[in-house]
Amino acid sequence: MAHFDIAMRQMGNSDGHYLTTNRRRISLRHPNSREEHRQAVNALAQAYFNVQGAQNFAGLTAPTVVKTSSGRVAVISVVVAGSAPGMIYDAATLGVTTKPLCVIPNTAGPFVANLPTSFGLLIVPGTGQTVSGSFS
Repeated sequence: MAHFDIAMRQMGNSDGHYLTTNRRRISLRHPNSREEHRQAVNALAQAYFNVQGAQNFAGLTAPTVVKTSSGRVAVISVVVAGSAPGMIYDAATLGVTTKPLCVIPNTAGPFVANLPTSFGLLIVPGTGQTVSGSFS
């Protein structure tokens, strides 16, 4: 809580009007309660996980639907490079490849996708690839 000491005095002018105040302490309290602060911190954490990926998938070597609703693909890690690149699709069922999001490179290592999905998340590894990743 913040405290401010205010000292004022009686001041007058030639018209006979006076401003009369006294010395007092004013305490200011932040308008948010502890519960509101807790809710704000929880919302911040949830937003962080939504972007960074709150769930993960590991070791995919065949086409797999990892999510059947809207969300976000965060990071893809190519564990085994394989001989051909893979794809990430915005789809909730296998075989629906009309909405490609990005290519999974056939180079080992992580890459940030950070792309929203509207319908679901379909991961199709390339020939010989093994991929892992995170999504929300």
